[in-house]
Amino acid sequence: MTGQEVYNLALSFVPELQNEVPDLDDYKIGWVNLAIAEALETENSIRRFNGEEELLTAPRLKTLSEEIPYHDSITQTALAYGIAEHAFVDDDNDYRSNKARSKFIVALNEAAKYTVTDIEDCY
Repeated sequence: MTGQEVYNLALSFVPELQNEVPDLDDYKIGWVNLAIAEALETENSIRRFNGEEELLTAPRLKTLSEEIPYHDSITQTALAYGIAEHAFVDDDNDYRSNKARSKFIVALNEAAKYTVTDIEDCY
């Protein structure tokens, strides 16, 4: 998904903000990039599980037309909640912001994959 698609999905939770607050455009690339950064460990867990190369740093979009190089289990659910959290804060709605944050964390945890590895005893 592109950054714009994820942003549009996030704002579908808060349609009243789309028309009433046109200055959200000033924040959207930052909100998308923040959600991408917060989802990095979950993305890397999926990559480890699939035997893919992990990302050293979170990708940073310059424009919202760029594809987010994350798996669908993150882009189609979790990132939208992470972005909606900030939109609700901007709307002074702490309850809905906290609810979106909780859903973001739950979605990241549900998307995460766990890989069995050897444990080295350091003692």
